[in-house]
Amino acid sequence: MNGIKRGMAVKHQQISHMKYKLLVLDVDGTLVNSKKELSEQTLTALLKVQHMGLRIVLASGGRPAYGLRHLIEKLELKKWGGGYILSYNGGQIIDVGNDKVIFEKKNRPVNDSLSGKESSEERFWYLYLS
Repeated sequence: MNGIKRGMAVKHQQISHMKYKLLVLDVDGTLVNSKKELSEQTLTALLKVQHMGLRIVLASGGRPAYGLRHLIEKLELKKWGGGYILSYNGGQIIDVGNDKVIFEKKNRPVNDSLSGKESSEERFWYLYLS
């Protein structure tokens, strides 16, 4: 972000000149540490960019949306107009502002490597936040 390095405080003038509207963040191992904790410095910076008008997207490869609720609350996403959650490697997108699933795609049936037969079991869980 315009010379902003990880761990640096975000200055208002650095953000105000940008035309970005969305900030997509990988969650596991990037945004949070191995204990699934968000540092105070990161929290402060993300609250500030939301105050400046950026919407946050939390992206997680295998984690379901309900596994990100603690971050939604901590980042106050609903207070700042929402944001989005991308879960299941983009297989599901949820609008945090209204708790609606706006995109959902099931994986194709998988090939069972032991039997060589195609499985009809879907590798996806439906989740609707309320």
